[in-house]
Amino acid sequence: MTVKKRLTAYLAEKKIKHSDFCTSIGVSGGFISAMRTSIQPDKIKSIALIYPDVNIEWLLTGVGEMLNKYASEEKKMSEAIGIFNPERKGIPLIPLEAIAGFVGGDVPGVRFEDCDYYRVPEFEKLKADFSIKIKGDSMIPKFQNNDVIACRYIKDITFFQWGMVYLLDTCQGPLVKRIYQHANNEFIVCQSENREVYPPFDLQKTEIRSVSIVLGIIRVELI
Repeated sequence: MTVKKRLTAYLAEKKIKHSDFCTSIGVSGGFISAMRTSIQPDKIKSIALIYPDVNIEWLLTGVGEMLNKYASEEKKMSEAIGIFNPERKGIPLIPLEAIAGFVGGDVPGVRFEDCDYYRVPEFEKLKADFSIKIKGDSMIPKFQNNDVIACRYIKDITFFQWGMVYLLDTCQGPLVKRIYQHANNEFIVCQSENREVYPPFDLQKTEIRSVSIVLGIIRVELI
């Protein structure tokens, strides 16, 4: 089976129209019909971000199962954090690695309208712009791996509430850290909660592309 046939099979399984799929990853309507033996890397990245339940290894090589083994857990998480909203009302849940595409604008094909939306009244009252799922253990015990945090975008990156937790989109990738003032105004101090493993470090403000303050958290036990 070719990549084209596997992609077609996935879309049929998920009942996704070809036209909707092409629009979501930012390609022309004839993308699938014109596909031959492979998919460009940038398109693969967009597919992985927008359709996290598809097994990319299966899509490209045919090895493994069509759907990720964590797909059911992702579904539980989505159901638990709020009421799914296909009308795009509420707060979008975005992939952590896609933060630049939402507030930095430099990742084509990744947009708010490509996300699932959820109604979480507490987050909406705090005027959250988006929610995002934490990865890793650097912020333990405050945040656990797979916790969902609500964030509000801060336009002025020169202003920080010292000691608060922020989501920073940096040149080296996204960071969730507690921020403190540095003796040099051109830097900030980034501190993890898990200090025994992750020591604090200095970050130059010019390396920051966008800043969002963390407003709240939802924790779900996937059992």
